[in-house]
Amino acid sequence: MAQQVDWSDFGRPPSATELERIHQNADTDVKGSAIHHTLGIGSNQAARGDHTHDGVDSVKIDFTKYTSGTTAQRDTLYPNPDVNTANSKVLWFNTDFGWWESYYVPTGTGGLVANGLIAGTAAGWYPIADGPELTLEPNTTWAATAGQYIQGWNAVVRRRGTVAWLDHDGSGIRILKAGNYDLSWWTLQPTGSGTADYHTRLNNSTDSIVNWMSNIGGQPLSAIFQVIGGTYRQYVPAGDRLRVLCQSGSLAVHNVTGGTTRPSTRGEMKVKYIGPPLVSD
Repeated sequence: MAQQVDWSDFGRPPSATELERIHQNADTDVKGSAIHHTLGIGSNQAARGDHTHDGVDSVKIDFTKYTSGTTAQRDTLYPNPDVNTANSKVLWFNTDFGWWESYYVPTGTGGLVANGLIAGTAAGWYPIADGPELTLEPNTTWAATAGQYIQGWNAVVRRRGTVAWLDHDGSGIRILKAGNYDLSWWTLQPTGSGTADYHTRLNNSTDSIVNWMSNIGGQPLSAIFQVIGGTYRQYVPAGDRLRVLCQSGSLAVHNVTGGTTRPSTRGEMKVKYIGPPLVSD
């Protein structure tokens, strides 16, 4: 057993040489609870105050591995995401699509302490802000008659994300994953007489009306081109489709003939994801 030395008996502090000899038998880096530690990357060493985790001044951490990459890389790193993944509020920059996303589970999931998705929403990776988007333009005129949905939304002019999020069939845009969305459309109403009424609708997978968002009624057919449309922001469950109904009237929309100052496009229908469908933010 080492003999303790009371340096007060010497009437002076130990010299540098004496301290060095004493520390030759110190517990340096022997264990985590040791009194003495050197700087380095060993399990029982201390890190510098300005360490950078570069593998030289401290243990190397590849931060990009944990914060960004492709969908495949994300799924390799998180092969079985669950409520614990949701609670940890993982942030992943998806380089396939250029958006930040996180993993969410529905409210009521056992063990959930983070914000949850609206009940009935599928667990999964959702962009935390701006995400998928689909913008369509008509490529021809359409003869709209009372009781018919306006068709002709065929030309894709912008898509962000895949058809797993947003798809179209010429008569509207279908939202395949729940979220909070901006919904908008406009078209050109030609010359003529009388009035026309338009309904902006969300229909479900069986084409039943689930939300009637507006009635743009009594639009006069004037002697000049008239832009009509609507913009809405709301939660949309998976499977709903944005459509526009000609409630009354008989006329050709998406029309760019006549007039020298007409717009260069016939119209536009757009659905843009703006956030996950959480119970509360």
